[in-house]
Amino acid sequence: MATMDLSKELELVNQRITTSLASEDARMQEIMDWVLLGRGKQLRPQMVLLSGQFGKMNDEVYLFASIIEILHMASLVHDDVIDNSTTRRGLESVQSKFGASMAVYAGDFMLACVIDDALDVIGLRNYKFFFRAMKKLVYGELGQVARVHDLDVTVEQYLANIEGKTSSLFEIACRSGAKAAHAPAKYEDALADFGKNYGMLFQICDDILDFSKLYMSDKPRMLDFVNGIYSLPLIYALQEHKEQIRQIQDDCDHYGMNTERSTALKELIRASGSLEKCEEKSRFYYREAMTALAKLPRIPARDTLEEMTDQLLSTTLSSSAANFAV
Repeated sequence: MATMDLSKELELVNQRITTSLASEDARMQEIMDWVLLGRGKQLRPQMVLLSGQFGKMNDEVYLFASIIEILHMASLVHDDVIDNSTTRRGLESVQSKFGASMAVYAGDFMLACVIDDALDVIGLRNYKFFFRAMKKLVYGELGQVARVHDLDVTVEQYLANIEGKTSSLFEIACRSGAKAAHAPAKYEDALADFGKNYGMLFQICDDILDFSKLYMSDKPRMLDFVNGIYSLPLIYALQEHKEQIRQIQDDCDHYGMNTERSTALKELIRASGSLEKCEEKSRFYYREAMTALAKLPRIPARDTLEEMTDQLLSTTLSSSAANFAV
């Protein structure tokens, strides 16, 4: 299996991002410089670049890789304001360092940069799907906010929310890369289907790992629960232990999360069989993602996408099994 090294391509994408986020305002430039210090794994621009391999790579593919990443970073800046998060990717969050108001303006500035860059290509072909996905992302976030502290939130509601707030970005990353590279329509559709299912898998895995004892993250563990946001492991546990979880939530609201409460919460998740149900759901999206990839020609880009998907699932399940201890 031949996989691809995208380091040189990502360097070009990052140069574009830096150029796009240049601001004439010194205060905004200071914030953008801070944001750019905390680059993550850049999975979404990687998806754009890999999808472009199924057509003919060109400058437009790199443009979309930078646009997708800026859109993602903007959503994280806004998320941290909503969550009152103090850290992001190992650094102090924008809202913590510069204030919530400046963080909102920074996210808005980044979205304006996305639209400005997108207009460079919007007249060439139909990219309405891109802006529809931006709306879908917002709807997913709104759906999550609407269910804060809702102990009756359902699996179906959770899945609908993550399809918007997480999966939609992976979907448009893959579709835009293929479209920009003029890939055949059947490849574009297969890649978009892969991105959608990979995004669902990605969020479920992230939510599983949030409760894993040794999970290394750039955000405090169980922050979603503290904020009243219930992810899949907890939703399944609520079906069996609603009153006990309600009490833990009440205690967290008054006194904050501590080792005793986090241990009790994890025990309820373990005892409810939630992890097994989460594993079943993650394997479903894994299979759907792999089925979509099977429709594509066997080239190094496909091998790389398969390896990324394999690694995501296997790392999550092995970490959860080894570290979900109480």
